[in-house]
Amino acid sequence: MDTIIINNSNKLETFLRKHYKPNWFFVFFCFVSILQSFILNKFVFTNDVFYKSYSEQLTTEKIQDLLHTISKVKWFVYSLTPILYIIKFTIVAMVLATGDLVFDYKMGFRKLFQIAMIAETIFLVPQSIKLIWFLVFENAETIRQVGSFEILSIYSMFNEQDIYDWLRYPFSLANIFELTYWLILAIGIKHITNFNFNKSLKFVLSTYVSALFLWAVFVVFLSLNLS
Repeated sequence: MDTIIINNSNKLETFLRKHYKPNWFFVFFCFVSILQSFILNKFVFTNDVFYKSYSEQLTTEKIQDLLHTISKVKWFVYSLTPILYIIKFTIVAMVLATGDLVFDYKMGFRKLFQIAMIAETIFLVPQSIKLIWFLVFENAETIRQVGSFEILSIYSMFNEQDIYDWLRYPFSLANIFELTYWLILAIGIKHITNFNFNKSLKFVLSTYVSALFLWAVFVVFLSLNLS
């Protein structure tokens, strides 16, 4: 059994070496992300959804102005997608690289950046599920309804009215896809080092997950002070 696993692992590594091109992978990833955003804005966030969402706060004229502004800037916002992802991958890689520097593992920033990029693909899954849900099973009524759709998270286990505002972010952050993201990071660390999986996972927990926890605490602190 161990021999089979090793052989399959070697085959996968050989396949990735031959066919995995980081630049093209990044282009494809951004294309899928932008396509998801386009479908969401075109077919889920319709004009009716905007009117229902803001009818109590804005006049009809103001809502029309808002829709007109969105239609003018949406392609510019889409064009920012690659930049935003590069920033995110860089931040994650820097957090991992800090741990790499402290423990003197010598993994290399470039490899950590690529691991962060590959791991990010898991978050395309919940966005796809959200699109399918609101395109096929349920018509969106408001923007908040779509935004609060957090499948397989602690947030989804409660009624929105029963959750304090300051708990929404940490509850939505605690989801199966975030956990899977940690595991993919650990698998990537294992791939570029001689660590076993447990040691790789401990490295991710002590670096990325610790930083994420501090960030969540910071967001909660801001929410409590601004509410």
